Amino acid sequence: MCDMTQTFGMAVPRVAATNEAYRAALLELPSAYLESEDTGVSGRDVGSRSALSPALMAMGDEEGVLPDLQGRALTTMSLLVCAFIRNMPLAWQQQPSEAVEHLVGYLEGHAADGGVMAALYWLFVRLYLSTALAKATSLSIRLPSTDLFTSLEPAAGIAQRTSSHAYRALLLCARTLAFCFPHEGANSTAPDGTPSVPVVETWRTLINELDAWQTSRPGNFEPMVDMDAPAASASYPFPTIFFTTGAAVLANQLYHTAMLLLLSHKPRSWRMAYPLPTSMAAGSLTQSPLWHAQQVCGIALNNDRKDCWDPCLVASLLVAARGMTHEEQQTAVMHGLSRIAEITRWKLDAVVAELKEEWDIAEAV
Repeated sequence: MCDMTQTFGMAVPRVAATNEAYRAALLELPSAYLESEDTGVSGRDVGSRSALSPALMAMGDEEGVLPDLQGRALTTMSLLVCAFIRNMPLAWQQQPSEAVEHLVGYLEGHAADGGVMAALYWLFVRLYLSTALAKATSLSIRLPSTDLFTSLEPAAGIAQRTSSHAYRALLLCARTLAFCFPHEGANSTAPDGTPSVPVVETWRTLINELDAWQTSRPGNFEPMVDMDAPAASASYPFPTIFFTTGAAVLANQLYHTAMLLLLSHKPRSWRMAYPLPTSMAAGSLTQSPLWHAQQVCGIALNNDRKDCWDPCLVASLLVAARGMTHEEQQTAVMHGLSRIAEITRWKLDAVVAELKEEWDIAEAV
């Protein structure tokens, strides 16, 4: 989705060609998709096959077979993606091993480098972010600062600018999760013993950074079509929003997801955070969590391109859909998830079942 230089289409296969273990891991991807085409296998049934092949796991653990960081990252990523293809809800529930997290930590140093290492790192981050969104938790890996992308060289090309803007939205969403769902035992002091930043100040900083991201969007991140839902019709209860690229879809949907979460987790003293950005003036729709949830649904349910789908976007839609209380909204989401499963061939039965259960509980209350 953010791979405008075709790293995964051109550079990654060249790396895989250098080692049998890398090649075997990469070839697991089409195998996983072929399994997903088996219409007799449901999302729940395939769970027993989502475990990684023992032979590939053994190769992944032998430094003699996988002697370099790039190769180990490629092998691990291939197998992790296979788990998501075979059963995304189960992959969300599985706790990544410390070895994988250490590997991602090594790759962090290449986050801004470009090339294969950076592409693998950001794909890892997207998968970890999807898990955190689905489970309402913080990410379990360390992330670079958003300052990594605040200033680009004047000679930076459109591909670098596009990926940088998308990755910044991704990092802001990850920081929002860390704010809304802090790890247990999070300290109230910084490592040097000084008091941590007050909660309301952290909340305002995130709001301001998200607003700055949205107002500084380059043209290719703005919607091609943006129409409100017809007020007199219940046939389609969400706005109609289209973007021209997968990177724009990913970034804008994560922006609205982050705003939805922040506005749903306001500190008690949030009014002390003023002045808020001018785009969030009193009475503005942008202050409403429901409005942002509807924007997420509008973006997701109008996204009909296979190459513009990602586990992050499924998890983001799940976050927004949980707050949909009207029957026509729930029906539209169910139809949308069915269409997404058809487009991507991902098994989303468990996602649908979870949503229905949460809606039933909400109605009972």
